[in-house]
Amino acid sequence: VVVLGMKLFKWIPEHAAQEICPYARGHFHRDEFMEFVQEGPVIAIAVQRIDGFNHFRRLIGSEEKRTRGREERETSLRDRFAVDGVRCAVLASQDTKHTLRQMSCLFLDEDLNWPESANGEHSLLPPPSCENVLDSLKDLSIVSSKIKTLAIIKPEAKTQLHKILKYMRKANLDIIALKKFCMNQEQASCITRHDGENHSNSMLLGQSCIAILLERTNAVAVLLKLCGDEDPAQARRRDEFALRAMFGLSATANGLHASRSFLSAQDEIRSIFPELQRDHLNQGDGICGSHRRRVIQKGEQRTLKEMLFLCLCEDVVADDDYIAILEDLLLEDFKICNLRLTSLSTKQSIELAGAVSQRGADESFRRGRCLLLALERDNALARFQMAQNKKLGGQGRLADLLVRHAKEVVTSESHPKALSAISYSFDFLHDSSFEILPA
Repeated sequence: VVVLGMKLFKWIPEHAAQEICPYARGHFHRDEFMEFVQEGPVIAIAVQRIDGFNHFRRLIGSEEKRTRGREERETSLRDRFAVDGVRCAVLASQDTKHTLRQMSCLFLDEDLNWPESANGEHSLLPPPSCENVLDSLKDLSIVSSKIKTLAIIKPEAKTQLHKILKYMRKANLDIIALKKFCMNQEQASCITRHDGENHSNSMLLGQSCIAILLERTNAVAVLLKLCGDEDPAQARRRDEFALRAMFGLSATANGLHASRSFLSAQDEIRSIFPELQRDHLNQGDGICGSHRRRVIQKGEQRTLKEMLFLCLCEDVVADDDYIAILEDLLLEDFKICNLRLTSLSTKQSIELAGAVSQRGADESFRRGRCLLLALERDNALARFQMAQNKKLGGQGRLADLLVRHAKEVVTSESHPKALSAISYSFDFLHDSSFEILPA
């Protein structure tokens, strides 16, 4: 809890008493409450906390809950100190507008101050827009309260991508962008710079990882809680369902990295997702069609391995059905050699539709975000067609999802077309029998 100000009133003026009164005009308790609170003394405290309204609502309790009996739930402040509905001991604001009105009535500008931690590098919330507390809070009430944070799935947990995405969505974290990448020196330095005493990220240089850009209210704090302790052994003791408890192997291979503060999240997002710093929707994806490339098979020995290109378009992404499709593809022994959740420009949509020889696919590409996938498997195309068509033996959820989203799932119809689309959409492949080279 961040205390912004505290003030003792020997008595409360009538206009302020009306603002803090919890009873509507005409309520039989209103006049008695107004008389009681105006006599004073009253202590007003301005505080800021993540999920503050819900937290203090539970801490203080409500008049309705008092009538149920104290033994039925955890004791609240009103249970301990309230005398009756009028002498209720503690009151709290119900929403942001209510808070600003009450603070304007009870505090002067000089009564409120931001603590030094509000601008600190370890703060989980955005820094205040100005030194004046009330003006900053008004600015926050106007703009969206959602903030962004970054998660990185480390090599030891990459195969659990679909499970990790499920837990993130259950925590109401919106997945804005997603990509597999090989961490370079600049990115590794940016990550380790914010680690403090933790050295689990120092060995990520040159490793294949998956970066996930997430958004929601209080996203930094929510993701940190979801991931759990840096040491998976400690995480299991505190919460067996924390992501590091389930998918981490050791203190140095703990499965996931999560941004530690709001400022570190912004720094890491700029480093890992530089393409999002430009006009992404108008200019499109930073890799698709940026250079001429070709895909070749490693070595000279013939193999049954084939590449398959798959694009899951906006409707599949918006419904979160792409997570189930990823899970079922892994169960079908498809290897994800690269993936990226991105948006394509009109030019890129037309060129990619030409690469896969799918007429009209550009309309689906332009509709919104697309999840681009480079998949590998023995006889990949034949196996995917079987999974897609129940008449050919496809069973279960994957066949149903592919049928339901038939117009939103675009795939290559031959191995050469898959190589053409993959060379257009990606600049490298991970753990694959194929590699991408300059044309």
